[in-house]
Amino acid sequence: MLESQQYTHCLSTTYLPPLIRLLKNEGLTEANIFSDTQFLGVSEEDFPQILNLDDCIKILNNVCPKTDRSPLLLGILVGMNGGTGSMGLLGLIGMCSETLDEALRETQRFSSLISPLIFYEYLDKGELVSILFEQKYDTPEPVNNFVLGIFAGVIHSLSYQLLGDSYFNYITESIVNFKTELTQHPDLLYLTQNKMGFKTNFGTDSNRFDLTKKMATATLPGANKPALKTAITVSSNLMESQLNIDDAESSQPRISRDIVESVKSILRSQTDRILTVNEIAEELGLTPRTLARQLKSHNVTYSQLRSDSKMVLAKNYICSANISIKEVAYQIGYSDVSNFSIAFKKYFGDSPANIRIKEQMN
Repeated sequence: MLESQQYTHCLSTTYLPPLIRLLKNEGLTEANIFSDTQFLGVSEEDFPQILNLDDCIKILNNVCPKTDRSPLLLGILVGMNGGTGSMGLLGLIGMCSETLDEALRETQRFSSLISPLIFYEYLDKGELVSILFEQKYDTPEPVNNFVLGIFAGVIHSLSYQLLGDSYFNYITESIVNFKTELTQHPDLLYLTQNKMGFKTNFGTDSNRFDLTKKMATATLPGANKPALKTAITVSSNLMESQLNIDDAESSQPRISRDIVESVKSILRSQTDRILTVNEIAEELGLTPRTLARQLKSHNVTYSQLRSDSKMVLAKNYICSANISIKEVAYQIGYSDVSNFSIAFKKYFGDSPANIRIKEQMN
């Protein structure tokens, strides 16, 4: 097990809204939840991307005694109630996959987008498949149990949302296992009452889900290979950006230029239309407001990136498609071909007609 710095990345803040909803239903306020943290008085749209270890400890100290609930059970409930939306791009990967097997194989590469504190591995054992999720760093037990619980709840939620009603055809043969002894946290008796659907074991040699191969290979209704490819590319970019951390004096990760590259990557993947800012934000697992704020930090706007993408798409049409320049203008949103030609020449330094002639000569 690796040692962890005191202020290391802990957990994606996409799990804070479901935590807030869960605890508000039990009578707690945001002041109760976020007392003595940087989140007190901050709107959800302005949350940083990552919850740091220090704030996670404070939140657990604030809420666990008040709810008489262990961090593990709290994490499970948050993960179960977060849905694929709280998983951001990992949820999108799942929704676009052909099978649960494909979704789990792909998302295991990007588990650090949920939390870098947990090691997650997908194992094919023939008739059974296992999702192993273990503590990676030597961080306080309440934090690790909370994050382990979120992983378990997320896998449950992902399985149910992807499989729909057919989920219930498989759960009696599936088991969730926890190293934690039931005697250590009596509130976990809640899970033995079939609250997760799966059979639950405690005091096992590892934290893992054991699922039937039939469940893992069942066809999912939302399969979309192009969207899956885009989600994987953008997840790779965001995972790389998460590795850029400020020096030890800072508790927050740097905002990398990869957010700009991620937007460009999504725009490039769309060969037939230009996405709206809301669609881009949804692809990235962000709110439109958060996306705009992060782009602004790099002195760029979505409108600028969208305009660049339009010009690149226009050039692709002109160089490779047998359509008129007027039609190209219409395809990228210009109602007047002369305005399009002016914008195109300003961007590329030559007219659409000349670009087409040069391409045909090559």
